[in-house]
Amino acid sequence: MGLIDGTHIPVLPPGGGYKDFVNRKGWPSYVLQGVVDDTGCFWNISCKMPGNAHDATVLRQSELFQKAHLLLKGVKNIQGEEVRLLVVGDPAYPLLDWLIKGYTNSPNLTPEQESFNVYLSSLRVGVEMAFGKLKSRWRVLLKRSDFHFSFAPTMIATCCALHNFWEKQKDAISTNWLEESK
Repeated sequence: MGLIDGTHIPVLPPGGGYKDFVNRKGWPSYVLQGVVDDTGCFWNISCKMPGNAHDATVLRQSELFQKAHLLLKGVKNIQGEEVRLLVVGDPAYPLLDWLIKGYTNSPNLTPEQESFNVYLSSLRVGVEMAFGKLKSRWRVLLKRSDFHFSFAPTMIATCCALHNFWEKQKDAISTNWLEESK
């Protein structure tokens, strides 16, 4: 059903509350949480939490979490097997009836659990690629903008909508742009 992750978008933070915006990398940002489909289009985003928020907190504060009961509860037949539709996240997210995550890294993981993590991680590349394409297309997302921080979520959401438009148009991305967006 989807792949979920977060990325940081640099912002000019407010004078009061500056610490809340400083992420683990040491610079002020908003967290953009995105859920993408198999085509790399965002079907849900949340960009209202400051950079120091943990992924699980961003999820709990999102509209996705508040309205999760509305998500499809269906199954899809894949090569003769009935498979539940789920959102796939990394171990930072909580395990929910609609969200599957990998096992938390530990020296006590069994070979089966480690293998599961490898397969799940390979799935999640799709959301990371979508963030890379988003930032390479809309380079305003790569550097701190000097407009008021309260405008940033609207700008970020607009970039996501434009990203979806160009993905549906099958717009090619410059490999140079992708490299520069890392």
